[in-house]
Amino acid sequence: MTPWTTKLVSFLLGMVLAGLLVFLLLQQSRQVTPVANAAKSNNLAYVDCRKHLGATGTTKIVVDSARGIKRDDEAIFVCTGETVHWETSDKQIKDFTVDFSKGNGWPFGTAAPVPLKGDPSTPTTDQVVAGLSSGQRSAAFSYKVVINLTNGSTMTVDPVIIPMGD
Repeated sequence: MTPWTTKLVSFLLGMVLAGLLVFLLLQQSRQVTPVANAAKSNNLAYVDCRKHLGATGTTKIVVDSARGIKRDDEAIFVCTGETVHWETSDKQIKDFTVDFSKGNGWPFGTAAPVPLKGDPSTPTTDQVVAGLSSGQRSAAFSYKVVINLTNGSTMTVDPVIIPMGD
């Protein structure tokens, strides 16, 4: 090989490597970088109600035939005046009831209709979260959801709703 040919091959090889490097850098910049897991804590530092988060509308607690209620929704945080209802679009559910009668009270402003009822075409009636007792900043209210499936079986889950005041 002549010196001129060696320089040309070296130049071309360098250009190919540089192009490959640019290509790889562009591909890497296009990839979505996963968000690091938020810090976790065993206190209320990372939870809040919709009102404090700037969200409006009804808090919808979804009932399903696989788990009853999603794990993340087994404890729902709400503020005074927010509206809550339970709903499903799961066609494997015949109907469901939401019952606070065996829990530690009723967190809503109206008289307790025991139990609330829903099905795939109709959510439970909207419930407005009542204020907390004087001096309370939060309170946990346990309740039971009984889900009647179209195959004749029944499943029950025991979540909580936690009003956090204003």
